[in-house]
Amino acid sequence: MILNSQIDRQPYSTIRILTLACFAVVVLPLNASALPQIQSSEEGLANDGSFSNSVKQPVQEQFNEAFSPPASATTVTPAFLQQRQKRVQFTAFVMPAQEATIYARIGAYVEKVHVRSGDRVEKGQVLARLSSEELENEVRIQEAKHAHARALAEQASRSIEAARAGFERARAELNGAVDQLNQMESRLEIRQKMFETVTQLHKQGSVPDTERLQHEIELGFVTSQVTALKSKIEASKASVEQHEALIAEAEAGKRAAEAVIAIAEAELRAAKLKLQHASVRAPFSGIITRSSAVQGMLAARPSDGAKPLFELAAVDTVRVIGQVNVLKLDQIKKGDPVNIAVQNSPTIYGKISRINEIVDATSGTVRVEIDIDNRDRKLRVGTQAKVTVPGSD
Repeated sequence: MILNSQIDRQPYSTIRILTLACFAVVVLPLNASALPQIQSSEEGLANDGSFSNSVKQPVQEQFNEAFSPPASATTVTPAFLQQRQKRVQFTAFVMPAQEATIYARIGAYVEKVHVRSGDRVEKGQVLARLSSEELENEVRIQEAKHAHARALAEQASRSIEAARAGFERARAELNGAVDQLNQMESRLEIRQKMFETVTQLHKQGSVPDTERLQHEIELGFVTSQVTALKSKIEASKASVEQHEALIAEAEAGKRAAEAVIAIAEAELRAAKLKLQHASVRAPFSGIITRSSAVQGMLAARPSDGAKPLFELAAVDTVRVIGQVNVLKLDQIKKGDPVNIAVQNSPTIYGKISRINEIVDATSGTVRVEIDIDNRDRKLRVGTQAKVTVPGSD
């Protein structure tokens, strides 16, 4: 207890020496022979309880000798600093940014093949042509049907116009006959009153027979006109109704013709589309990586179990794809610069484009992708590359 209380009062340098000595015993695996045996003794204490110079000097010298690294020793960096400074490297493969397997979209024989494997093609370029004679005939048939339907629709339109014109004439005649009838009925009413008056006067002997006869003739004439106008009105009404029916019939015919036109147009579009499919075209610019098309072979749709005619890859932009151990994911992130080394090629520089969020359960790795502009063809699809993500200092 006396020793402990006195040690607590030692100068800071002595306490530091003892603390470092304890740390060295716990952390660094040293040989037992390298550590001096430091013994405390009542003789090494001064009267005031502190270490005497005869004790402090050997201890300091022994500590320096024990913990001074030899000339050939290597400095050891802590593990957590090593992890931050260590570069991440992984193997990757150069893949096309876009690929397509091209099938025939119709069943037909191959008439001509325009490209071979390894050829560069542009978007929309014809790769092969299929037999199209039947398709061309189908287009002509559908065009004829469409033209016939349009002719029926035009005829129906003319019938509608004619029926409407007849309707307008019949309605005008009806209206004129009604006006005439109204006038003649007024005249008839006047003539009837005059004839009745003349008849009474004739009975009284005031009017001669000839005058009465004249009024009777005039009354009969007006009466016949009224009767004729009524017949005309009935005929005009019938004509109006007839033309209304003609209009309705012509409009129905036009609607039917328009429906036929719509069907004919759809069938014509389908026939033309099939004819377009007789030309097998590239969906985008790239390189033909495989060609199975042979002149004379029967091409079919994939739903019929057919094989592809071509395989196309876009190489203007390539994708360097590799797998990184999930334990190293904390050392990389999207946008980090990378160095891509390919055999017999200069180093290519890029950035991490995407890191998959799904871990492969079998390998414990994550897919990492780097998009590279490859218009100068500095990378070949299918080659192996070594990707290095430089560590941070």
